[in-house]
Amino acid sequence: MSWNNLALIVTNRDWQYTQSFVGNYIRVRHILGSSRDNLPYGFTGLFAQAFDLEGDLELFDIRRLYPSQMIDVFEVTNPFPNRPRRLAFRGQTKYQTAISWQVSIDFWTGQEAASFINDIDTKIEKLITENNNLSLTLDLILSKLDIQKEEPKIPPTTAQQNFFFLQ
Repeated sequence: MSWNNLALIVTNRDWQYTQSFVGNYIRVRHILGSSRDNLPYGFTGLFAQAFDLEGDLELFDIRRLYPSQMIDVFEVTNPFPNRPRRLAFRGQTKYQTAISWQVSIDFWTGQEAASFINDIDTKIEKLITENNNLSLTLDLILSKLDIQKEEPKIPPTTAQQNFFFLQ
């Protein structure tokens, strides 16, 4: 997969920041120094996108973060694509506890998805050049798979779908 590690942060009462990154998805893994059964009610933290503007940090899209056994995946769309951004994390502030809470943050680069699409295009082109009749059949099937708002298209038959996907 194309997850790249961004940071490992030990949360506390103050905001802590990752390095700059590019991407729209992050993955957060929680590491607790105690059993989850021992957490006080309402034990949460916060995270946000952070932008540096002439020495001042601006926080955007502040969200609550719950320590869990599951890995959390969040979409973090950058509203300012021309400005570098970081992530900001802050631990719980409601209770004074000695519980250690670390978050490991990864970001998704999405390189594999692009190579997969290019690979499909290459395979279709190869099939078309090897067999001329196949080209006409593929054009017919693909035209029936097109979705247009003006007029509804008749979906391909089961035989046409099987033929297309078995190739």
